[in-house]
Amino acid sequence: HTILSRACVCHELGGGAISIYDIHPSVPALICPGPNIADFSRSMTLDEMVAHIYGRISLMTRTDRPHTFLRELSIYTEHLQRQLGLFAIELCDHTVDYFEEFKGNLLSGIRYYGDLAAKRVEGLTETFAADLDCLRKMIEGIELPTQG
Repeated sequence: HTILSRACVCHELGGGAISIYDIHPSVPALICPGPNIADFSRSMTLDEMVAHIYGRISLMTRTDRPHTFLRELSIYTEHLQRQLGLFAIELCDHTVDYFEEFKGNLLSGIRYYGDLAAKRVEGLTETFAADLDCLRKMIEGIELPTQG
């Protein structure tokens, strides 16, 4: 996954409409696919995506796809591991505090999702809770660099 450029979601996500109505013509249109983009195996036309969104066709290639919360946690976990790898070879400017906060935020999110699953929020199944626990164990096992 490569980031082409940083953008302000609040501003550029509406870029298509903003430029069409000549409100601010220089604003680029931002596309924010989300973590479920990994469930698609090819490029699609806009007509195909609209038909998929409205349930007229299915473009999904996986029937066993994880819940979007789990996918997002996995993506953030992979990002943390990549950044730690870069930090180990001195190719990243993050601090030890950054990594501690990042890991802590992931674990805090897992506790929050776990609380939702315990309350039996719709869509959060026993499988969700088990997969969440696996992610928790994986994140807890990530060794962070020490100060000094």
